[in-house]
Parts: sequence; C-alpha cells; structure tokens
Amino acid sequence: MSRIKNITYCMLYYPTDSQLLKQIRSGRSRGYLKYVDWNNKRILALDMSSLHALSLNRIVQTKQRFQQLSLLFCFCVSVISLPVQASLTLATWNMEWLTDKGDRVQGKREAGDYLMMQTVASVIDADLIAFQEVDGPESLSKVLDPQKYDFYFSDRAKRYKRSRGSHQFTGWAVKKGVEVIDHKDYQPLGLPTFLSAGNLRYGAYIEVIRDNEPSLHLLSIHLKSGCFEKAVRRNNSCKKLERQIEALAIWINAKQKLGQEFIIAGDFNHYLNERNEWAWKSLLDQTEPNSVINLSASTPAKCKARKFNYRTKRWEHVVYNKLIDHIVASPGAIDHENVPKASQYKYSYHAVATYRLSDHCPIIVDL
Repeated sequence: MSRIKNITYCMLYYPTDSQLLKQIRSGRSRGYLKYVDWNNKRILALDMSSLHALSLNRIVQTKQRFQQLSLLFCFCVSVISLPVQASLTLATWNMEWLTDKGDRVQGKREAGDYLMMQTVASVIDADLIAFQEVDGPESLSKVLDPQKYDFYFSDRAKRYKRSRGSHQFTGWAVKKGVEVIDHKDYQPLGLPTFLSAGNLRYGAYIEVIRDNEPSLHLLSIHLKSGCFEKAVRRNNSCKKLERQIEALAIWINAKQKLGQEFIIAGDFNHYLNERNEWAWKSLLDQTEPNSVINLSASTPAKCKARKFNYRTKRWEHVVYNKLIDHIVASPGAIDHENVPKASQYKYSYHAVATYRLSDHCPIIVDL
C-alpha cells in the first residue's frame, strides 16, 4: 500500500453537538486520527504509526468558538509515497432489520436515518465489517458505499432472493483492494436436520489474504436469541444456543488442526463477559487450551438505543450495559506482544432520539 502525496484534509465541527468531537476518535489502540475530506465530503483515517512518513506543512486554526455555527480546522499535509503495510481494522455491526421492504417496523427508515448510519460507518472506517440483520445488497448499499466495499452475503441470501418478506442475513463488507476468498457458509450454525437445512442463520465465511502473514479465516455469526445469561433447562432458545456453541467449537478445532488463523465476529446473543454466563465457558471446555481469545472481554458497554415495544406499540429509549456482540480470535491472528482490545462505538443521545439507527452499537478492533 502506498501513501498519496499532497492531500488536504479539513475537519468541520459543530460546537452545538459535543458528541461529534468524541465520535471523530483519536488515539485508538494503534493511533488513528479521523479527518473529514471537505472537498469530497468523506471521513478519512490517518495511521499515526506512519507519522515518520509525514511532513506537516502548516496547521491553520480558525477560532470563532461559539460565535458561528461551525469551527473549522484545516490540516494541510504532504504524504511521502512509501510502501506501508497497513494494519486491518475489523468491526461487527448488527444493523437491526436493515431492509427497505417496509414489512418490519424496525426497518422503516428515512433518508436522514441512512445518512446518519453512513456517518457512523465513515467514522468507524473499518476494513472488514461483519454485519448481521441485513436483507440484501440493495439495503446495505444505503449504509456502506459499494464503490468502497465489496459485499459477501451468506449463502442463505441466494435461497431467499425472490422473497417478498425481509430476512436477517449475515455477511462481510470488505474494503476494495483487500484480497478475499469467498468460502461456503458454515451451515451447522443453522442447526440442520435430516429433513431441512436448518432455519437459523449460517456463519458467513470468508478468507482474507495478507502479505507475509498467515491468511485470516473470518466468520460472521448471529446466534440464537433468547438465552442471554444463565442457562435455563426448559428454555428452547438455550438448547439451540448450546448446539450452536458446539458447532462453533468444532469449527475452531478444525481450524487449529489445519494451522489456520481465524476471527469470529458477530452477535452471540449472550453476555460472554458476565459472571453468570455459560456459553463462553462451554466453548473453552470444548476447544484446546489457549486456542481462542475474546478480544471484547474487557470492552465497556453503554449502548444507547431505541427499542420498539410491541405491547404498547411505542418506541422506548434504552441503554444496554452488557455486550452480546463480540470478537474472538485465535492467538496467531493478532499481535502477541500487544493484544488488541475491542472498543464499542456509542451513539450520541441526540442521534438516537433523532434517527432510526440500530439497537446494537458497533464493536471495533485494530488487528
């Protein structure tokens, strides 16, 4: 990868929305600064670990504080064209019924809602996005730019291509330029039987080819809902989730025997980080010691969202203080010396109250 010379980045802040400054995050685990390309109206990321390749010409600050609507910072930088091995940023995002078919109340979004979701995606600026609850490429294109990302949907999407109803498909969005092998879904997560292929969601499986490093085998998952913490014997959801955990353990053990590095990202629908949980413990019991690491084990959770109450037929404001979206990896898929820790992107109160976003906040990690 080569840097581009003489790029001017401009950043526009609205002081009436203090959350915007926090959302343009600086200093993630590998040190990224976010910029808004004023001319192209894009949010870009600059890897601060490559500062040795930068020559800062000037910084112009217009200090008008609250006298005007906006505070504009322009950074003019010249970037030396040098080959740089960029680290990959991976995110998982359940987009909650991202569909334009109009048959789900949670999926009814306006143009402004999609624009805000686009803003979230631009701020995250992930190279690899494991998505869940997306009805198809047309819907996903309203959030992620298809000229910037390639989409890899679960094989289930082909089966229901002509369906008039909305579906919750898993998949991956990968930045163009990243070499990918699209594998067949991991179907055992759908809990197939002799008579059917299973009615639960499959694991969308791709392989990312990296220069001078082992390729990454990536699985985007969306496990059975309804068994978030303590196991209940009579709970059918817990029984199905237990079978899905067994299926995940089989996949992990197979990857380990083949010497393949992997990352599993998505909606586990279980509080893996809580004391009373059982799914993570079960997964560890069924896999080899030290074969899998939860990168979101210490991720603080405070996801502000709106939830539709079917009983009252109203939207309610909620704050989720426990994680059900997680990113787990094999030790060889990450940096041994500096194990990456996932973070949660948190929507602002204003964004949640004003726009129809999702009841899940994205989880991000720099590999």
